[in-house]
Amino acid sequence: MSAKQIRAATLSTQGGPGSSAGPEGVVFALLAIVFIAALTISHGGGAYPVVGVSDERAKTDIKRVGTSAQGFGIYEFRYKGHAQRMRGAMAQDVARLRPEAISRHESGFLAVDYSLIT
Repeated sequence: MSAKQIRAATLSTQGGPGSSAGPEGVVFALLAIVFIAALTISHGGGAYPVVGVSDERAKTDIKRVGTSAQGFGIYEFRYKGHAQRMRGAMAQDVARLRPEAISRHESGFLAVDYSLIT
């Protein structure tokens, strides 16, 4: 399921665009997209694109734990609002070394195409 499909499904359960869902609906939709992106990354891609929201603005409790063979920082972090610790790249680091691996998600956060950095 694509992020666009997830967003559409989330909005449809809240009355769709233009409803009175308010900021809570937007936050819920964003968190759903981030969660699906994290699952896609943790499953290594497969039939899914390996692109995930990796913007440091979406993360908290960030700790650098290493450096990849390609020179990218490896971090442990939690996505804001989630308890599970994750491990991955920081979009801002990747942008300096491989800008072609970065895109801007419709949420405004930066995303990393992990297939271009591994």
